[in-house]
Amino acid sequence: MRLKHLFLCGATVLASTMLFSCQQENEPKQPIDKSIELDGMVEWSAEIKLPDELRTRAAANGTVGSDGLYSFTREIDRLWYAVYYNGQYLYDSEQTDAPNAVKTSDGQFTVKFKFHNTIDFTKVYMFFWAGNNDDNVTINDVQTVTNGINLNFKKRCVSVDPKYMNGDNSELKEYDSFSGYVQLSNTQEVSNYSIVATLHRPFAQIHILSDEFTFPGVYADFKNGVTVMPGFGNENATLLNYINNMVSPTTWFYDSSLDLTPGFLKNEFQFSPTTYEFTNTLSGVSPERVTFKNRTMDYLGCYYVFAPIEKSPLKLAQSTGTPYTLGKVNLAFRKVGDNISSSEFATVDLPSEGICANNRYVIYNKAADDVEDDDDNGGFISKKFVFEVVTDPEWENPDTEIKK
Repeated sequence: MRLKHLFLCGATVLASTMLFSCQQENEPKQPIDKSIELDGMVEWSAEIKLPDELRTRAAANGTVGSDGLYSFTREIDRLWYAVYYNGQYLYDSEQTDAPNAVKTSDGQFTVKFKFHNTIDFTKVYMFFWAGNNDDNVTINDVQTVTNGINLNFKKRCVSVDPKYMNGDNSELKEYDSFSGYVQLSNTQEVSNYSIVATLHRPFAQIHILSDEFTFPGVYADFKNGVTVMPGFGNENATLLNYINNMVSPTTWFYDSSLDLTPGFLKNEFQFSPTTYEFTNTLSGVSPERVTFKNRTMDYLGCYYVFAPIEKSPLKLAQSTGTPYTLGKVNLAFRKVGDNISSSEFATVDLPSEGICANNRYVIYNKAADDVEDDDDNGGFISKKFVFEVVTDPEWENPDTEIKK
């Protein structure tokens, strides 16, 4: 009970009886009351920054820059957080009297935390999630969510519905959120009680291009448009196996949750069968026609997904404790109005070293003169799609980007 006293009750006490009752609780209910100063309490100033440049291609509408990215117009005006000590959850931003996260004039956030000076500051960790105040965010002890975002602070994970993540709702026109899991101090001897942390996108952006729908015969066959379903698998998807080979990482564990079955380690994912798909009407004006590798292509859409913070393969946890790698992106194409049974499937191999959050990737079909006679690995028409990194996390290298 000493931890509760140091972190919580010491500052929320209004009378000795309240202190006693707080020490008897099984879980901490309230963080430190900022209005009460006690001996031994120190105030930490946390400055939480967003990336210098906010641009996106995820479910956005608007003007495209020369590097193929939309200007970021979605306001990031709310910060959620949770505090941990020595591996134990303490409290989060939604509890009564939690320190407020204040957005400053330069677009960053500041939070004033108080801790007792006898604790080990190296054992304090904080998770931050920045988004919009109107986001459909819930705070629950679950690993699933429908049409929204769930922050499960006790199990140390975030769940996002792919449909919501990719803007499949009436309110979000472009989607982006930012996160960070930081240590309060890397040394026990502290003289400057402040911390600065920059948040990052926990998502990768996968863009799908094809010039096949510019061919007159194909265009005529798809005059009402094309519906695309993306997903990950460990083998090429077919109509018989696509349910297990077109899954999405819907829950990200930002720290280990070993009490679950199976146990998830830090930066692992829980996957769900793909439910997200997008449709483009190709008749009339193309939804967006771009030039890529000196070829005119239709930009079919963006697939926005959780990805590892550090570059690594996507691994699906198993009840046996032996995860297997999801090394393929599978795409199902079908005419608008058709069901999944009418789909053609395309498969793209992911890089063996894996993928990384905040990176941008392009899937496109190879030009016909690049396709060998025996190239038949599940492509749509050209029978060959490739997966390419076209930018680094800083959104540089504009000369290699998609251009209007």
